[in-house]
Amino acid sequence: MENGWLTFSAGPTYQGKETGNFQWAANVGGNNLQINTAQNTVTANGLTIPGVYNLGNASSRPAVSEANTVKTVNSLYAFADFDYKNQVFVQVTGRNDWSSTLPTGNNSYFYPSISASAILSDLLGIGSSWVNFWKLRSSFAQVGNDTDPYQTAAYYEYSTLPGAVGLPATMPNVNLKPEITSSFEVGTEFRLLANRLHVDFTWYTSQSKNQILRSPLSVSTGYTDKIMNAGKIKNRGWEALVTVTPIKSQLTWDITLTAAANRSEVVELADGVDSYVMASGQGATVEARVGGRMGDIYGIGLQRNEAGQVVYRGGVPVFTSNTMKIGNYNPDLIAGIKNTLNYKTWSLGLLFDGRLGGTIYSFTHVTGTEAGSLSNTLPGREEGIIGDGVVLNDDGSYSPNTERVSAYAYYRGYYRRPNVESNSFDASFVKLRELTLGYRLPGALTQKTPFKSIQLNLVGRNLLLFAKAPHIDPETSFVSGGTIVPGIENAQIPSTRSFGFDIKFTL
Repeated sequence: MENGWLTFSAGPTYQGKETGNFQWAANVGGNNLQINTAQNTVTANGLTIPGVYNLGNASSRPAVSEANTVKTVNSLYAFADFDYKNQVFVQVTGRNDWSSTLPTGNNSYFYPSISASAILSDLLGIGSSWVNFWKLRSSFAQVGNDTDPYQTAAYYEYSTLPGAVGLPATMPNVNLKPEITSSFEVGTEFRLLANRLHVDFTWYTSQSKNQILRSPLSVSTGYTDKIMNAGKIKNRGWEALVTVTPIKSQLTWDITLTAAANRSEVVELADGVDSYVMASGQGATVEARVGGRMGDIYGIGLQRNEAGQVVYRGGVPVFTSNTMKIGNYNPDLIAGIKNTLNYKTWSLGLLFDGRLGGTIYSFTHVTGTEAGSLSNTLPGREEGIIGDGVVLNDDGSYSPNTERVSAYAYYRGYYRRPNVESNSFDASFVKLRELTLGYRLPGALTQKTPFKSIQLNLVGRNLLLFAKAPHIDPETSFVSGGTIVPGIENAQIPSTRSFGFDIKFTL
């Protein structure tokens, strides 16, 4: 495979002289980007003589494929910076791209930005031993994006049969539009109490429209998927960093807390599209539906009556005929806390992190329960099991389920493969991510070396896991056809606990 990149940029920069308390600078220019890709692939599906890896040793005729793409993006841009007393800062930018991968009439897209910040502790003259620093910042920005070449029209391509050509498996979109993401954020940063307390907080919201995605199609259409503009997606969230130094003497103790939360909402999809399947695996799908969230997991679940009781038939649960929302793989909160202690030449670091909320569908739990190899299948092996639920009577009423079945029938019926609901769990977890013990060699030993200091560290990573999901580490993803599918776990390899030793030299 061969890629060719050619980029050319040009433009003057205007440096404004300082006028009183103001200073400014500006730049205008243009850019030309060209990407040429050539790919030739020859595949042999078997060997005549094992171990001889040569195309001449292929047991059948090798399959040959070739792909060549060309992409060009022309751009004009400008930006300006303004500074008042080195206390108030404003930056304005604007850029317009013309992409060859989009259809004529939709191939030009403009996206601006503006950001401002002020150091209030200096501007208001409130800097003191109590308030060491205070900054306020805000910004608005748009970002445009195109797509890969040849997505707007059907182009013939060579097939694996000699001298034959065919249409690609992806349906093109002649009305494709560029993606535009608009975002706004506001934040503050301050340091108090002789820098013993440091807080950095940001709140943001963003909206993406015309996202360019691939949507699966029924093979009866002659295509496997199609290129589409997905509609409108809204995100909002916050990020926080807090550092506290409760002890600052011969012993120094620093505590750093990080936390973040994000919510995404599907505002609208393309006309005629009720659901966009982002990924799928083992009977579950990750879909975007209007009014839902990005990352919603759908699948078959347990049928219930109006009171929420599980409906049984023949001693095992009845499943829903249609898919239902099982949960969302995105966490409600991501957080971490790090403690660092330094005493003379010794140091100790302790890092915990994790996530709160979210759902994971475990296919390991499906197969392990079906096979009876998991500990949750032990109850009822001798006496059988009466499932907790109701049965539907002939007159439409419900009565308690009283039918006892073997543990084999119950577990294989309750957790069998189409049932995504019963095999989905809370993905919350906390990990002891890292433990570090360090020793800095005394200056008497390093003064004759070219280094200012030498640090020896013992490091352990992924030492402990506290999780609600049984038998697995919920910090995992499923890979299907080369695509990562979050929220789905399948035969996960156990997490690795590691120990190490390192030496750090400082010049």
